[in-house]
Amino acid sequence: METKTEALYKFLVDNSANFTEDWLKRQRVIHGSDYSADAPPEVMNRVKEQNSNYVRLVAKSLYQSEEEMKETISAWTSQTAADRIKSKTDLKEVAWNSGVFRRVYWEYVQKFVKQTDLEINLDDVFTWEKKINYTLDYVFETFIIVFMDILMNRLVSQATLIKELSAPVITLTKEVGLLPLIGEIDTTRAKG
Repeated sequence: METKTEALYKFLVDNSANFTEDWLKRQRVIHGSDYSADAPPEVMNRVKEQNSNYVRLVAKSLYQSEEEMKETISAWTSQTAADRIKSKTDLKEVAWNSGVFRRVYWEYVQKFVKQTDLEINLDDVFTWEKKINYTLDYVFETFIIVFMDILMNRLVSQATLIKELSAPVITLTKEVGLLPLIGEIDTTRAKG
């Protein structure tokens, strides 16, 4: 099994650029999305690089323990989620592309099985399926957690700023300030 897994790993890594091109061919035009077929060249190059790296990281998980895989993937998802937030790509688009990535990944495993001279049996494929799908599920889970954390922190910061700007304090002395009261005073505003 180790020889077969090594051969699959090498096949996936060697074909990461081709994989990315096949993945890109399935992209839709969604203006403003990093994943859009009409994204600017510099954005497309960054996405291609991230995707090729992603192919290699998932392939690497075939060898890694669960802890090693999680550490490797967490670093990748943190960076990629932050990039997607900056680009204003929404989670709906990320989810759709996650499914596309998974389908293309399994098409490449299938290509490997058809092209190799090694004897691949059903147990081999299901062993790989467990590792690869577990990794892909972990990627999606951690990506969403990081993405939502960044988004929620941004929303909290914006809400705080709005709250501060909506009730300016005019300093009269070191200990006394004037606060204009505008609008309804609810519990949240009264505590602020």
